[in-house]
Amino acid sequence: MFLDVLRRRNPAFIEAAIGLHQQGKLPANAYVLDLDMVERNAKVLKQEADRLGLKIFAMTKQVGRSSSFCKAVMRGGIERAVAVDMACARATHKAGMK
Repeated sequence: MFLDVLRRRNPAFIEAAIGLHQQGKLPANAYVLDLDMVERNAKVLKQEADRLGLKIFAMTKQVGRSSSFCKAVMRGGIERAVAVDMACARATHKAGMK
């Protein structure tokens, strides 16, 4: 289901990820993230939360261990995170999230 949407909306992203994998540039257990889209989505969610008078937190799961992900979320206006484990909590804090 997720891949069907991704294929339709951003096939270039899939091609880039395949290319990186085939070139051996992706280490084992790596995530490939569209940080521009992460930032855009964060902005949309933040604007809606503000409109409704809600506080918003990023649910980072394991991607919160990526400082680039955290910075994209913060550029989108979300500064607080919920971590699922201590490794993620430490990483999000180190990246500047509250």
